[in-house]
Amino acid sequence: MTYGPLLVNIGLNEAGIGVAINSVFASDTRIGVPRVLYSRAVLKAQSIEEAIQTCLLQKRAGGYHYLLADAQGRSYSVETSASHHHVHPGERGWLVHTNHYLSTELRALETKRDLRNSQLRFQHALQLLESQLGSLDLESLQNLLRDHANAPNSICEHEDPTAPPHQRFLTLFSMIMDLTQGLMWAAPGPPCQGTYTAYPL
Repeated sequence: MTYGPLLVNIGLNEAGIGVAINSVFASDTRIGVPRVLYSRAVLKAQSIEEAIQTCLLQKRAGGYHYLLADAQGRSYSVETSASHHHVHPGERGWLVHTNHYLSTELRALETKRDLRNSQLRFQHALQLLESQLGSLDLESLQNLLRDHANAPNSICEHEDPTAPPHQRFLTLFSMIMDLTQGLMWAAPGPPCQGTYTAYPL
């Protein structure tokens, strides 16, 4: 999966590795390798360890957040900037991340901008997952991605016409991966307006 005009850089592969990304913004950007090339390369990884190392290759131009998982149930949050990184394992079988850094070291490098949208989505996603532990299934995950609490700062995000043009955000697509079965369900646009379609490897 991707959104135009970028390379395909989100998805799963035959080795049972899945990658999703979030844009994060650090102050140490430099001339270097574009971040989408790293996430694209992760899709060639044959193990989660290789996927992590790929995210951390040198000469990064800027940062990305990589959510990595494998068919054995391991998951990692990999936060990067051009010159720093933080790897955090999933402790309870799941991870949540939005568009701000969580590690203390990388928060110190974060560009000064309004993080309220990202923080509200992060906190609400945590609450929803914690309240449904042990009962999560495909339908409940789809409902989570369609959630409108805290709108216009909701998980399912719609463009706010009253916001300045450079601050109008929109969910372009959403997806759910089953790495053991090699399946991805994807919905275009805000998921409340679309239908999830299953795509096998």
